[in-house]
Amino acid sequence: MKPMINLAILEESPLIRLGLENLIVSLNPDIQNIIQVASVPQLLQETQGKQLDLLIADLVCTQETPQQRAEQLMEICHSNPLTQLVIYSYNYGYCEETLSKLYQHPLVSLISRLEDQQQTSELFTKVIAGFKICSPTITRDIKKQRHESYIIQKHLTPSEREVLVYLFRGLSLQDMAIYMNRSIKTLSAHKQNAKQKLGVKNDAQLFSLKEHFIRLNRQCRGWSFLSARDKRVGTSM
Repeated sequence: MKPMINLAILEESPLIRLGLENLIVSLNPDIQNIIQVASVPQLLQETQGKQLDLLIADLVCTQETPQQRAEQLMEICHSNPLTQLVIYSYNYGYCEETLSKLYQHPLVSLISRLEDQQQTSELFTKVIAGFKICSPTITRDIKKQRHESYIIQKHLTPSEREVLVYLFRGLSLQDMAIYMNRSIKTLSAHKQNAKQKLGVKNDAQLFSLKEHFIRLNRQCRGWSFLSARDKRVGTSM
């Protein structure tokens, strides 16, 4: 593989851009041109007519959603088929699906900012050497999300999913008992069964799955309980 010479860093924080530049140069002194930018428009302007060997980008920014940023980065990859892309980002729960899709591209690597300094250096060394990598933290979280998706879609009963939908909409069990004409005991049992299947021990862990659950809810409009009764709830998901 040809040596990497041209590097671009897409990151809003100047300090992080500088830190990444110092790290990459320490790992590969052959890099000659380093472009630091804070936004995609700046990146396109600064790299026009230039061949990038490596692009390091954060997925989370203030100007776009992670999904929008991912789409922009994929367009850049398609326009520059020889460019290796490294997503260097915090793997927030709501980003895991997007990270998983990005990783399907043959020249995209994923590195979590939650890795320690030694691990981060080792991962970037492999990327510079031409390897496609996914850091252990992101690999673990993507597997966890896939498992949770499988449990939600395949193992939760319609009644258990229904209780979670309304919990995430802000209804208490008491509110649901009145609204759904069911006993609090029955609704509490559905909630506890769902928590057990999802492997969560308390309400804080359960509500950490809220965004993931909402995405699945939007994708699975066929869930039978989202019917006429659902239309009477003032808040939608």
